[in-house]
Amino acid sequence: MCWSCGFKKLSECKRIARKDVHVRKFVNGSKSPNKVMSYFTGFVYKLGKTYYDDYISTLDWCNNSFGVCIFVGFNSYSTECKITRSQETTSNGEKKYTIDVYSPDGAEILENYEPDGLLMLECVIPKGTLYYVNEYGEIVSERIKPIRIIGLNTTNNNEQPQ
Repeated sequence: MCWSCGFKKLSECKRIARKDVHVRKFVNGSKSPNKVMSYFTGFVYKLGKTYYDDYISTLDWCNNSFGVCIFVGFNSYSTECKITRSQETTSNGEKKYTIDVYSPDGAEILENYEPDGLLMLECVIPKGTLYYVNEYGEIVSERIKPIRIIGLNTTNNNEQPQ
């Protein structure tokens, strides 16, 4: 997954966590109740463990026509991002649920998830960690610590998961 700061300079998106920064990720469950897997990469997270890698701290980035992109790091969303559930009925009468993530102002859709087995993972970016955040609330960091798994109830329409 590529994180982009758009047409801003990378230095404008760079932060050092002055305190633990709470963020969210979407993950899939695993056989272990305290472990989950990243939705896109399959990386396994265990609750309470801080993940850090020397390679990730260099945050591999490049310039392209879309601005600066970072290809390595722990991706997450700001807690200010809007999360909605929606339901539609397909032509054959089946109910289809989706989870949508929007920018904090609600103007930009960032991602759309099919909720089969989808869970939300509350995490912190530990104090002192280098991270980058763009105007859409998308974050990439060199460290992350999962703290709580939240199941997503897909029976309620257009509600923010609690």
